[in-house]
Amino acid sequence: MAHERQDDHSYRQGDVNNHSYRNENTQIPNNIGNKKPATYDGKTSLQDYLVQFEMISDMNGWNNTTKAMELVISLRGTAQTILSDIRSELRKDYDHLVKALTDRFEPSNQSELYRCQIKSRLRNKTETLSELGQEIKRLVRMAYPQANNRSKRTAS
Repeated sequence: MAHERQDDHSYRQGDVNNHSYRNENTQIPNNIGNKKPATYDGKTSLQDYLVQFEMISDMNGWNNTTKAMELVISLRGTAQTILSDIRSELRKDYDHLVKALTDRFEPSNQSELYRCQIKSRLRNKTETLSELGQEIKRLVRMAYPQANNRSKRTAS
């Protein structure tokens, strides 16, 4: 077998394509480091999308300009419309893009709305308990953006 693992984080010496990208203590095979992010249309959790986007960015070794460009080309639908509201030179600023997306799709001034949604949230007919739990966790993150993780776990 060409890629038999010795343990969870490394490949045997002499394996074919044993080139890897190192990030802290994790070793990622070279053929994994060219992933493209999924698209984002504004209908799902922005924070969940950004977590995955950041992981892909780390794997690919992108700098902030490349991250901005990749984020821009991953936007679809209503998420893509924010680009016309941003000055052209700021479209290459990753932090500015993330702030614009956050302001549009997860504004902090709607905490009370999310708290009401938590109180009134019922399980749908086709929804599993796991799906309901994930949705409640998402609402708690939105309702209490400044709370630490321990507080959020207690609240949900």
